[in-house]
Amino acid sequence: MAKISDVAKNFAEGTKVVVRGKLSYCRYMTNILDGQDLEQEIKREEQYSTHPEYILRDPKLRFTINEPKMVKQADKPNELEIAFSKKIYKTKDGEKRLDYQRKAPKNKFGEFFIPYIFGVKQENGKIKKVDLAGIDLANDQAVTLTYTVYETKKGLKGLDLSTIVFDEEPKLYQRQSTLPDGWEDEDDDKSDDTSTTEGIEGVPFEDSDVFDE
Repeated sequence: MAKISDVAKNFAEGTKVVVRGKLSYCRYMTNILDGQDLEQEIKREEQYSTHPEYILRDPKLRFTINEPKMVKQADKPNELEIAFSKKIYKTKDGEKRLDYQRKAPKNKFGEFFIPYIFGVKQENGKIKKVDLAGIDLANDQAVTLTYTVYETKKGLKGLDLSTIVFDEEPKLYQRQSTLPDGWEDEDDDKSDDTSTTEGIEGVPFEDSDVFDE
């Protein structure tokens, strides 16, 4: 199987690969996996992995897409789309999945940050940009992922996730109460499963053709 980076070098910077699907295991899509949580994650991976040498031990971002489907940018898929599609795999139950994992980048101040942009589709066809960093989101939400070919200052090319666009206003994760029937948490806001991030400030992208299906 050809490496994505080897194929990406044959494409112009800014070339897109688009995938649609539903979110799963998405806590660390909006939060950096670090500290004690990272240590526990590494221990689990060491226990079950057949290739422990490939375990990413640095602070990272990761999530899974269920039912991923490639969105062709032309009548026929190009070489980059074909190479990327090989990342999609089937579980023992026959379900298709796509995993995302990368080392968390740092800004010039040495602080971790999320390198991709979040957006929400609007009725007028534009995309509203939203800040979801640090927010725990519910699983099973329909999203469109756009991966973009980039080029470093040294002329090296690669492909990385640039945008995640939700079909609808993102739904928040609802924590399940472990209290007996009739009890409620003192800080319970009594929100239901339909709560969203509505009210988060956003601005429309000037050019939304990247997000067309």
